[in-house]
Amino acid sequence: MRRRRETLVEIVLVFGTAFAVLLGFIWFLASAKIVYWTSGILSGIAFPWAFLNPETWQRINEIHQLYLRYPHQVAFENYLAYAGDCWLPWVLALAAIVALWFIGVAIRYILWPMAKTFVARMSNFWR
Repeated sequence: MRRRRETLVEIVLVFGTAFAVLLGFIWFLASAKIVYWTSGILSGIAFPWAFLNPETWQRINEIHQLYLRYPHQVAFENYLAYAGDCWLPWVLALAAIVALWFIGVAIRYILWPMAKTFVARMSNFWR
């Protein structure tokens, strides 16, 4: 009898499910400590909001103070929303850098051969 080989999709699903279960157990056992110790780090990461949108910066600081006072009452989805708000300026900056890089690659590989062809034609024209 031939042994059935696992596909990459099955392996990713199994490991993804195991990781989600492990993350759930960790959150269930240590959510208060996770919230208490990482909310300050996330608040520090969110410093670009002070220059971009002071109201959002103020809201992040208020949420940080609430998380320090009441870490047992924070739901997982609320904490993920807080982390997403803190990381948003950095994610947008990285997206802009990647977009500019792709534009540079497009110019190099699409427009540069056309420019070389144009220069070659012009140099032949003047001969």
